[in-house]
Amino acid sequence: MHFTGGVQRIRCIDWFENDLGFTTCEQQGLIQFYDLYPENGQVGGRLQDIEVNKKDVKFTSVVNIPGRPYEALAVGNEYKFTYCHMEVKNASKAQDPDAIISQIVITPSGKSVIAGVGEEGKPGSIQVWIRSDDKALERSNKEDIQAHSKPIDRIRLTDDC
Repeated sequence: MHFTGGVQRIRCIDWFENDLGFTTCEQQGLIQFYDLYPENGQVGGRLQDIEVNKKDVKFTSVVNIPGRPYEALAVGNEYKFTYCHMEVKNASKAQDPDAIISQIVITPSGKSVIAGVGEEGKPGSIQVWIRSDDKALERSNKEDIQAHSKPIDRIRLTDDC
């Protein structure tokens, strides 16, 4: 299969829980959803009705929210979380971070978001955010967890511990 629709360099891909599609984010501000077997039969195309386009943002990380099809959270070169869903675009109910978050991962329950600080001139610390049922994000602790001396450019969460 060959997927089309991206315009600029893709920075992150996150597969759906059921492995039947994925979400991408680009450095030119585009978040897109793709289905492997869409209802319209156009294999390889993106779902244009639920994409987010914020041209001034260079997205660096996107995660699909577990148990919520076509819902994603993304971060980039702004002090914000960008929430993307089929019915709500470019909306975020998140408390604004105090640093530029470069990478995010979400726990399998969808209740916690682990964020890596990727701001130049700041150490690469980890922040933990709690996600409530109404999709709001709040910092679990005001203190960052010091991780690296340089900004974080990759972060992964494994469930084999």
